[in-house]
Amino acid sequence: MIIRLFCVFFFCYLFQPALALAQVAMNAGHQTMTEDEALSILRSRATGTLSPGFVTVGRVEATSATRHAAQESLDEVQSQHLDLYGKGIFANMMRAGGFVALEFDAKSDAATRLHLVTLDDAGEAIVQTENVDGSLSRHDALTIIARSEKLAEAFFSSPGSQSDELARKFGGASVANVGIPDGQGYFAIPERLSKLTTQPDELLDLEGLSAAVQLWPVRYALSLPIYSANPSIALKSAHQKLKEVIDEFLRRNRKSPDFLYHLSDFDSIDTRDELAFRIRWLNEIVSFLDTQCPCQSDSSVYRANVSISTIPFYVGVTKQNSDLLYGVMTTAGLITIWSRAENGDFVLKGLSEGE
Repeated sequence: MIIRLFCVFFFCYLFQPALALAQVAMNAGHQTMTEDEALSILRSRATGTLSPGFVTVGRVEATSATRHAAQESLDEVQSQHLDLYGKGIFANMMRAGGFVALEFDAKSDAATRLHLVTLDDAGEAIVQTENVDGSLSRHDALTIIARSEKLAEAFFSSPGSQSDELARKFGGASVANVGIPDGQGYFAIPERLSKLTTQPDELLDLEGLSAAVQLWPVRYALSLPIYSANPSIALKSAHQKLKEVIDEFLRRNRKSPDFLYHLSDFDSIDTRDELAFRIRWLNEIVSFLDTQCPCQSDSSVYRANVSISTIPFYVGVTKQNSDLLYGVMTTAGLITIWSRAENGDFVLKGLSEGE
């Protein structure tokens, strides 16, 4: 349920034109947004009888590299006669800098909305806002956003073969055995498989390898120049590239077209040998995919696009059975799902991709 709730928001944004404040206009010449400007814009738009509170939870620094990558992306959209995504909010964050701010109710301290703020090339403000889903305190929202950003930074700087290490670092040793209550998410595995394991890390290996395949397009999309101006097109291209790379692997190894689907069908694993077979071949596929992974290449486009891909865009909480699941989606569509451990810490429960 939580994945379905978060996915629907990724490419269904409502962007509204914005008027620049006088202070923003004065700084339009150098096109660099400051934190004070971002917060002033949000305060000027606050509605209601009570003044809400705002706290910045993410920042994009504009550099010569990010400006160059953004302009290249905008030029490519124009040359292909494609739509500019969201009034160019991501490309403009790379050109002028930008901030993510959490809005909260000053009286109840409840987190209410998440805002992305930047400037367009005319010095006018662009603001994108999403409501916080569910009842979430400011403290909890800030905590899971910070955890999500750290995980996203590690995700975009490491190959898929290290997915199990990310799961262990952010989810602890029990992440492989707990899964997600309704069976969704790339870390969900049938409990009965624990009886087939002979080594403690085998389930985590299986989960991490499966996640690495499923989430490969999220990494690869950042290597495409068009990404910041139209991430939807970039992600579609990345999914097509995944299909091409997998098809090449299958041809090289003389495997049928449905081989990967069979490997990912964990419910059909009945024996110890079948479990070992899945792990071995998923390992081979992920190693092959890593040869196409841009995260370890010297790609200035990839590095520039990372700067806008770890910040949060959506945050919420939902209840499933007796558990509360907390979710954060980054601007790249990487969804992290968290639960609260007995000691109060938030631990990773799953990873997914926003559609």
